[in-house]
Amino acid sequence: MPFFSVIIPSHQRPELLQRAIKSVLLQTFSDFEVVVVLDEGDEPKIQTAAISDQRIKWKNSTRRGRSAARNEGVDTARGQYLCFLDDDDIYDPIFLALLYEHLKAHHFSDKVVIRTALMHHLKSGHTIKGESYDINKHGSPLAFVLKNMCGVVSCCFPASMLAHHHFDERFSYWEDSHLLMRALVGANLIQMPNALYHYHYHDQMGSNVGQNIEQVAENNLQAIYDYYLNYQHLWRQYLNERDFKVVLAQKHLMYATRSLWYGNKKFGVSSFKKSLKLAILPAAWKEYLLFFYSYCFPKKQIHG
Repeated sequence: MPFFSVIIPSHQRPELLQRAIKSVLLQTFSDFEVVVVLDEGDEPKIQTAAISDQRIKWKNSTRRGRSAARNEGVDTARGQYLCFLDDDDIYDPIFLALLYEHLKAHHFSDKVVIRTALMHHLKSGHTIKGESYDINKHGSPLAFVLKNMCGVVSCCFPASMLAHHHFDERFSYWEDSHLLMRALVGANLIQMPNALYHYHYHDQMGSNVGQNIEQVAENNLQAIYDYYLNYQHLWRQYLNERDFKVVLAQKHLMYATRSLWYGNKKFGVSSFKKSLKLAILPAAWKEYLLFFYSYCFPKKQIHG
């Protein structure tokens, strides 16, 4: 039984997938397996294009969507601890080694999730270190996840924890935050000091949306509303309604402006009104100005 299982869902990006797999094979800690879950639309040649290594396990997904692929990876994995890697990102070579040291320091508890910060690699070539969890600043793991849109790729989970918490396959956006905010109830989130997950921005990103902006917004917000309305018994001790309304207002405002960029003025105005109804966001004054500027001076419609 390997100590770590690294789960990589992938959809028709063989070159990026090769880079992701190589970053795992180059780890200084070697007791791991890589579980690659290929979307059912992928060609078999993706497997042969990757580096051959007996620690790589290939799984052809029979279901569509990132949540389903990750669940299949969890069900296939044999490791004691589970990590996630998107097929367009990479690990720092010492990532698994430092995870092991932190797990050892916490006596390999099944109530501990270890997290690294993200290092954001922008298309401009610049890098930005992402937010780190600090209980004195954020108050609780749930508050941190909600307010920072924390995802699973930065975290390492005991396999026993994810035996009880799966990704909700109804959702294709915010699904990992939804899982984290269920799994972290009664657990400790331990933040490592370094940013060892390298998150890359590029033109093939699945989050680059255009003509289907209404569908993307609906899917994204659906998961947040679901957790807010149906899991109050989990979050009431750590959060209040205002916290959720602020996050939802931020999301509606974001999609309001993006809708204007993509030429969907009707949806943009509707989303803006919903944002204002949920909460006024003084700290988002630049976003308000951007919305009004985009409304008054519309750009040429963006496609893609």
